Amino acid sequence: GVENYFSLLGSEANKIEPKKRPLSSMTPTIVFEDDEVRLITGAQGGGRIITAVLQIIINYFEYKLSPELSVSTNRYHHQWFPEKLYYENFDDKTLRELKKLGFKLEKRELEDYYSNGITSTIIIEGDKIIGISDPRLDDYSSAGSSAD
Repeated sequence: GVENYFSLLGSEANKIEPKKRPLSSMTPTIVFEDDEVRLITGAQGGGRIITAVLQIIINYFEYKLSPELSVSTNRYHHQWFPEKLYYENFDDKTLRELKKLGFKLEKRELEDYYSNGITSTIIIEGDKIIGISDPRLDDYSSAGSSAD
């Protein structure tokens, strides 16, 4: 098949036809911790959606990054077909190591509309509700609480 705008290979199974549902990677996600909502996120970006959402969750809960850094930190996405690793602004040492491991690399500019997924995220920290817009798109997010 031929790569589409999202670098996905088309196939007969995904061909647009009447009465057929389109393939989607939509991943609206709500993360709970101790029965409390802690993070809500979703993305646009075709096959990169799932990777972008997962990296935000890992950045915030595992790496303990701030809400803003959890969203804005450089991302990567591995596309199985064609076999490429798309990346944003990795340092030379990391790129050399990835090449040694046999990865085929392709840089995505942050200004590229879909780079590695565009996300909208809300993080709840205690009584604070924080809206974070993805800096990869000229947009904004806000969140508030009626408890004030």
